[in-house]
Amino acid sequence: MKISKLLRSIAHLPETAPLEQKLKGELCGPPPRGGYSRTARAHLLGFWGEYDTYGAYGRKENAGYSAEFAYNHFRCAPDILWLAEVVGIERKKLLAAKAAILGAGPNDASQAAAFRKVIPWSDIEAGMSAKAKKTP
Repeated sequence: MKISKLLRSIAHLPETAPLEQKLKGELCGPPPRGGYSRTARAHLLGFWGEYDTYGAYGRKENAGYSAEFAYNHFRCAPDILWLAEVVGIERKKLLAAKAAILGAGPNDASQAAAFRKVIPWSDIEAGMSAKAKKTP
């Protein structure tokens, strides 16, 4: 799947999800007045929207990264938990992934890697596919 298709798929999903919000509270403390500064959806759309450009990280322009590559290199565990939650991954698996994040220590990359061991890209892609079939 190309990143552009991933972005189109997530653009119309809910901005937040209950389990993702709870995890943010556990990792970051209670939300500031008015909520967290960016929603998971906004963060992913902004970050992945720049993926085939130099972006803020000096990437190779038009490198042709796949959505799977982007998912496997994203380091914000609460936001990929959001993605899994809104595409319909089963709650038992979501809870196991959340526990893996919390058990991975404070490092963002370690948290995201722990999450992906429980919920790999193939699960996300299957969830998006199933959700697309249900949407008229």
